[in-house]
This record gives sequence, C-alpha cells and structure tokens, in this order.
Amino acid sequence: MLEIIHSLEFAEQEFKAQRDAAREIAKWLNIKENKSALLKAALDAVSRAKCDISKKYKPKFDEDIRQCINWLYDSVLLRRGCEVEPRHASALADIPEKYRPYEVALTAIQKYLEEEQELKKYNTKAPIVKIMLDELIKELKKKSSVS
Repeated sequence: MLEIIHSLEFAEQEFKAQRDAAREIAKWLNIKENKSALLKAALDAVSRAKCDISKKYKPKFDEDIRQCINWLYDSVLLRRGCEVEPRHASALADIPEKYRPYEVALTAIQKYLEEEQELKKYNTKAPIVKIMLDELIKELKKKSSVS
C-alpha cells in the first residue's frame, strides 16, 4: 500500500513538472523573435537539403511552416496535438516531393529547440516538442498520400 502511495505522489510530481516545462516551452515559442529564428532554421534546412519547391510555391510553403510553428505553440500549450488543417500544408499538393520538405523543416525546428540553451532543462522534463512534431510529420505524411 505504501508503495502505491509513493508511486502516486511521484506521478503527481512528474505531471506537474511536465506541465510546468510545457508552459515554459510555450512561453518561449510565443516570442516573435524566437518564432522568426525557428522559421529561419527550418527554411535554411530545406534550402540545404535542396528540396524541390518552385519559386511559385515557395511563399505558400514558407507560410505553411509559419502555421506549423503556430500549431506547435498551440499544441505544447494545450499539451495535446491540435488538429492539422489545410493551412498547415497548403503547398503539399504543389510540391513534387510532397511531405519531404515539411519533414526537413520540422526536423530542423525540433533540433533547434533541443539545442536551445534556454529550453534544455525543460526539454529533459517534458519531451513534448518531439512528441508533437513527430505527430505533425505523421499527419502531413498521411495528407501527402491522400493528395
């Protein structure tokens, strides 16, 4: 019985630590300069990966990544994945490589957030960024196969 009580106390502490970490990560994600840095990291990674996005659809793709960053903020804040809507991947049907550029961009965002000094202590307490971005990539892959 004592063991069960201790495990429940630990579970409550763990829950609170994860909730607090998610709040701090969301707070960081809500700062305009931080969002801009994430967008730059994502688009630079897509450029380095030489993803096939025509100039015609590049602004649409860039806006999709902005929307994905907003999705990440909302999802981390709520601590559950929000619905993935067409605005998160409006250029998906127009890009020959379908979801690959999105995956490259979102992976770069994940890496940036994992390496961000301010967030390291929160990332170890709550792997929510990885969980959410993995979910978003999975949803975009599904939408890619439907297009």
